[in-house]
Amino acid sequence: MLETIVFDIFIKIMIYSSWIGVFLAPTTLLGLRIFHFFTDKTSVLKARLLTLFLPFSIGVELYVPNGRFKKVYRILLVVFFVFLLLSSFFSFYMLKTN
Repeated sequence: MLETIVFDIFIKIMIYSSWIGVFLAPTTLLGLRIFHFFTDKTSVLKARLLTLFLPFSIGVELYVPNGRFKKVYRILLVVFFVFLLLSSFFSFYMLKTN
């Protein structure tokens, strides 16, 4: 009985983490890059555009100086990676059960 409840909770966590990883992660990280684009007045326009449009957060790693923004961005990257890892477990579970 308890094992079934724990298993159902774990399945729900994996489903919710897949929704978070698919929809919330890209929009949040893109929103942070847009926020940095409009608030950073120290770098030149080319560096700000590269920060905004380079894929896989390469622009943030190359052109944003170390500070609070970069630390928050990296923490969110790790959190969203954990959510996507949990959702991949759900994909493997569904593959195994079918």
